[in-house]
Amino acid sequence: MYLVKIYNMKTDFDNIIKSDTNLLPGWIDELTAERLLDRRSTTLWKLRKQGKIISSKIGSKVYYKLESIMQLLEENAIGSNNF
Repeated sequence: MYLVKIYNMKTDFDNIIKSDTNLLPGWIDELTAERLLDRRSTTLWKLRKQGKIISSKIGSKVYYKLESIMQLLEENAIGSNNF
């Protein structure tokens, strides 16, 4: 059951990345980051302020460095041998 859920999350993640990184290679907007991590903008703001993810703000729009989000996921992986 959990493996199916993880597989589905990976598939969703891959689809989101393919559709959003075409415009700004290596960067995703805040809404995409929220969808990828299943977290609200408040959590993303906290992660930015803690220096755990790299971001750039242009006007009121926030973008996240995809590489830093991937690194955060890797650093917090549990039982990564299952993948």
